[in-house]
Amino acid sequence: MTKKIMVAEDNDQLREMIQMIIEGMDNDSSFKVSYARNGLEAYKELRNEKFDVLITDINMPKIDGEALLEIKQDPNFLSHHMKVLVLAGDPKAVQHLYNDDVYTLAKPFDAERFIKLLKIILFSK
Repeated sequence: MTKKIMVAEDNDQLREMIQMIIEGMDNDSSFKVSYARNGLEAYKELRNEKFDVLITDINMPKIDGEALLEIKQDPNFLSHHMKVLVLAGDPKAVQHLYNDDVYTLAKPFDAERFIKLLKIILFSK
């Protein structure tokens, strides 16, 4: 079963690094990944397509990551059960977002740690 991932990150270098990491994990094309350069781009895609995981920065232009997470409260939202990986420079600042579907990874991070956490998110019930 193909897992659909949305990556919302305004930093071009970090977004490209995440893309390389995910492509390196995906030897059997089990992931379909969409990339957004800001929260508004991500919001538009999240409104129109169902995703299993959202990987999002918190500080982004147009719509920040925290506001982007509010989409899960919308009853018309297709991805109510979507899990979220929040990338944050200060994880304590986003502690209030923690729940069973929201995970946090402190920036900067290494590929090994990112992969380990993403696998937990992708394959947990």
